[in-house]
Amino acid sequence: MSVFLKHRALIVVCVIALALCIAACAPAPTPVPPTPVPPTQAAAAPATKAPEPTKAPEPTKAPAPTTAPTAAPQPVELRIAWWGSQNRHDRTIKVIELFQKKYPNIKIAYDFALWDDYWVKMNTQAAGNNLPDIMQQDYAQIASWVSKKQLLALDPYIADGTINLKNVAEASIKGGILDGKNYAINLGNNTLAYILDVDAFKKAGVDLPSDKWTWADFEKTALALREKGNIYGADNSLYNWEYWRGLYLAMGQNIWSADGTQLGYTDDKIFADFLKMAVRLQQAKAAPMRAEEIAAKWNVENNLFVKGQAAMTWYWTNQIVALLNAAGENRNVKLMTLPVPAGAKAGAHYMKPSMFFSVTANSKHPKEAAMFIDFFTNSVEANEILLAERGVPISSAVRDGIKPKLGKAQVTMFDFVAIAEKTAAPIPPPDPPGSSEISGSDASLIVTKIIEPVYYGKLSADDAVAQLRKEANAILAKNKK
Repeated sequence: MSVFLKHRALIVVCVIALALCIAACAPAPTPVPPTPVPPTQAAAAPATKAPEPTKAPEPTKAPAPTTAPTAAPQPVELRIAWWGSQNRHDRTIKVIELFQKKYPNIKIAYDFALWDDYWVKMNTQAAGNNLPDIMQQDYAQIASWVSKKQLLALDPYIADGTINLKNVAEASIKGGILDGKNYAINLGNNTLAYILDVDAFKKAGVDLPSDKWTWADFEKTALALREKGNIYGADNSLYNWEYWRGLYLAMGQNIWSADGTQLGYTDDKIFADFLKMAVRLQQAKAAPMRAEEIAAKWNVENNLFVKGQAAMTWYWTNQIVALLNAAGENRNVKLMTLPVPAGAKAGAHYMKPSMFFSVTANSKHPKEAAMFIDFFTNSVEANEILLAERGVPISSAVRDGIKPKLGKAQVTMFDFVAIAEKTAAPIPPPDPPGSSEISGSDASLIVTKIIEPVYYGKLSADDAVAQLRKEANAILAKNKK
């Protein structure tokens, strides 16, 4: 390249560099002034602060509700247990289903059994702290369960109206009260009765006994039915321990002392005479042998009276519905009060709660358990299903409400209870702690060590009653508070 061209190229480079330097050092351009804000608008916010967002107009608010919305009920699971016949099971299950329909958040699991099996289950569950929320209770058992602190006092739920007793007479409430607290709600008024098959009497040519009959009259009648009608006069019930109580109630005494520490009567001969009579009837085949009863496992459904093989049977009035349901409501029957010993001062029967519902102390949902008991007590719809199967309803409103639905068996029961009230002995106090070892089930002392040995011919009646006194007094003394 020539010297001239080199010099020219150098000059061009220098000019370009000078131009770039001048551009970099030039002052910033003057900004364009903003558009003036009209007088009617607010001035713009300073540059250092972000402008406020435009707010949408607030919608018109609906008036506030007068009450807060109710939260959906929490799901609750209850357990309930009872004893009884198949008829009772079926009716009770239907009432449970009706309750669950009304309270869909509450689900109820249930368990049921015959009398003896029931108490075995409950005692086993109590030992494992696994009792159901609601358990059916018996008047003869309740004091023992309260003493063991297994039941919950229901007074708070009665006070707040969860369990409504405004239509219930005081006499129908007091049976569940112990030590001033209510531990149980009566499921029906009840009493003992003899049920006579009128047609069987006619067929045998035997006259019906007088309404005021003694045990001597009973024996004479039962023997005549066997002799003339070739039928059992009495059924399998003569082993039942309740006869023991009735004998002494008729004499104006209680089987337990007032303090519950010993037997409450002094004359053992009254019970010994009854045992001797029962043996005579068994030997004459006017009543079945105890061993025969055990082998057959008789209950309401296959009772000898139901089968037409016995002309007389003994039951609580609340069981008459189940009995006649099994035997057929067209059976021509007569209900009579229990026979009494010679020289009796009162009836051998008393008016008692047929059974109770109690809430157990370990229930996690006592409020809902109390709601179910109230439903069982006060719902006419529920009692149209139950139809007095557990006894005459304690609520006067329920009694009136179900009258149009009553069948022959219920009417028979209602009428008899009204008559029996007039001659009933005063209701004895609840059985004391420890009494369940002595009586109350087929496994108790009075059945296994007194009645059965006498009926099997292994123990005399006189020795048996002396043994009963000795062993019963020892048990009661041991359980003294």
